[in-house]
Amino acid sequence: MPAYWRAAIVPLALASGGAGKPPALPAADASVCRIFLKHDPAQSATKCIGARSANWRFAFAYPSEAARIPELDAFLRSRAADAREEFEETLDDAAEHPEIEVWQETTYGLGADVPGLIGLSYAMAEYAGGAHPYHESDSLIWDRESERPVAFADLFEDGAAAGEEIDRLLCPVLDEARRRNGIRAPKGCRSKLTGFALVEGAGDRVNALAVMYDYLDGYVGSYSIRVPVTSRLLALIRERWRASFEVGTTAAVACGSADHWDCI
Repeated sequence: MPAYWRAAIVPLALASGGAGKPPALPAADASVCRIFLKHDPAQSATKCIGARSANWRFAFAYPSEAARIPELDAFLRSRAADAREEFEETLDDAAEHPEIEVWQETTYGLGADVPGLIGLSYAMAEYAGGAHPYHESDSLIWDRESERPVAFADLFEDGAAAGEEIDRLLCPVLDEARRRNGIRAPKGCRSKLTGFALVEGAGDRVNALAVMYDYLDGYVGSYSIRVPVTSRLLALIRERWRASFEVGTTAAVACGSADHWDCI
């Protein structure tokens, strides 16, 4: 797997004013934007929106590959504004405990940058008191032609058949991850065709899919699992996107701690 690299941070302020533009955030603060991302050193800098005060900090980062696509950049800026608005509600709730440093960090990581699609992983962590931060994970798949997000399930002609194939690959690995962590749980799983990130192979095509299971079975932690694109899955992908995929050659695997999307 690629090594962790401290991302080169470029502070990024949101545009303000004007119809159709997302609301402005406070001036970017580079000191907030020291977020570790899994980056190939050949990739360019990460874009980061950050703000802080004496007892809170907020950071929202995404790869410059996404920022170079105007419509996707605007979409992510809008998401950053929404995240900041939700964070302000968290600050209001935590106002009675000024001794607690409240923070939220959101990271979009690049999983695939291929013809037709760009795939990002999403991880958010927030702390407003208590024993552990709150974690959330998902993915974003962007269709270059329509210039809008596409749901993972909508990549397939037959979502039910795709789900069966993914579960066939994923469930044994998930059960093994449970056993390694001492979790006694019924065998099997349901992938639900949500939250899967695209993983780009050496051939400039997507050859694997990755998903995170946050706090599954009550375990304080997460499972990060990667499954290959099989010939059956490839045949189920809609024709408009099929050229963006290829059959993967590596076996399904649990990649370790999911806090950093180890499977990407």
